[in-house]
Amino acid sequence: MGLVGVDVWAPVVEHWLVGGLTGKADPPEIARALQDAGPSLVGIKLGPEGLYLCAAEQELWVPGYPVETVDGTGAGDAFVAGFIYGWQRGGELREVGRFANAGGALSTTAAGTTRGVRSAAETIRLIEETEDTTWTAPL
Repeated sequence: MGLVGVDVWAPVVEHWLVGGLTGKADPPEIARALQDAGPSLVGIKLGPEGLYLCAAEQELWVPGYPVETVDGTGAGDAFVAGFIYGWQRGGELREVGRFANAGGALSTTAAGTTRGVRSAAETIRLIEETEDTTWTAPL
């Protein structure tokens, strides 16, 4: 398996377990196997359970955010949009993962692919309310 030219990859874990692309079952092992094939950053999306991130010098779990799910259609796209938003703004890896998870979670709170998508401010509000903290990252 060669992923030459791929810098960041965020597959859904079930795709790789079923497809057997890596032959691994554990998210950290899957991420490392994919990273060995080329990408400098791999994020294994775990749905409501969150995200496992594997970069050159850092590996971490980022928990998901509990929401009242109506429709999961488009959640992966909203997650990726949040990830790109944070990554392009130079956010720390954990904050990028938190923002992406929150954006993906919020997108499931309404029917359809876009009705649940929220603004950056609303996404940060979910993080702050869920974690009982104040968002300080530069997003």
